[in-house]
Amino acid sequence: MTQPEPMPDSSVIIAERFYQIALSHRFELGFYGGVYFGDQQMLPGTPALCIEPGTMKQELKAAQNRTENDIDTYFLIYHAPIAEKQNARRETIEVAENLKRFLHRNYLRLYMAPVAVGASEQDLNRQLTIHGHCVETDPGYQFKQGTMYNAVQMTWRSISKTWLQQP
Repeated sequence: MTQPEPMPDSSVIIAERFYQIALSHRFELGFYGGVYFGDQQMLPGTPALCIEPGTMKQELKAAQNRTENDIDTYFLIYHAPIAEKQNARRETIEVAENLKRFLHRNYLRLYMAPVAVGASEQDLNRQLTIHGHCVETDPGYQFKQGTMYNAVQMTWRSISKTWLQQP
């Protein structure tokens, strides 16, 4: 009996896949100011989305040196500067909730991109996570380059399983 292909235990791989997804759906999701991998010091426009690899916890599960991994990805949403519009706070939270609904509807399980640069035939459409969901939405403000922005940090938790040593 062959073992299934292990899932990644890398927050960078998971964040990179979310970046690819958000980039390809940026206009549908309303991120006209851009989608970026990693937080940015300067934002050329808003609303903007920055996707940041987060924390990862590994817990030993069952036999054969198996681990269950909780991998967090941070979605940093920047909307209008606070002085720009009266209802920008509400709009910022609505953009975050729209992103959360989109991810819950389409990406509870995460797979490699159907066409990934440098991926082998075996890697295409490989499952990256068992499950994922939004665990926290934290509205607030963020200061960037002399401007205070309405912002939301959304935390997405992905679950994968790996081996400490491949059997």
